[in-house]
Amino acid sequence: MTRKELTGPIDRAAGARLCAIRKARNVSQEKLGAEIGVTFQQVQKYEKGTNRISISTLILISKALACHPMDIIGEAEDMPQRLSLDTLLAEKKEADARLAHIASLASRRPSTASSVSPTAGVAQ
Repeated sequence: MTRKELTGPIDRAAGARLCAIRKARNVSQEKLGAEIGVTFQQVQKYEKGTNRISISTLILISKALACHPMDIIGEAEDMPQRLSLDTLLAEKKEADARLAHIASLASRRPSTASSVSPTAGVAQ
């Protein structure tokens, strides 16, 4: 397997985002490489998608460029959307309220099992 086959479109897209963020921050490949402990050639390979970025390197890059790792990784179209903690808590409160309402309705409903004879409606 050749080196080119070890990376794919996701690696190239992440590299392109890395390059754009680095340039927007006016950081050279040399400076970024020095901050994360690699050569500028390695930074070039990350940006071209020739080499994959490890998780630990991604974290170092994110810190050096003051960005979130997901800014570099990007969002895949087939990935579910991330929900904020506030959104999840609001949805949980709404579900809890609905469940409490259902429970209160169920507790008010008279039990029909004790008032109906087991033989009711059976021909004798």
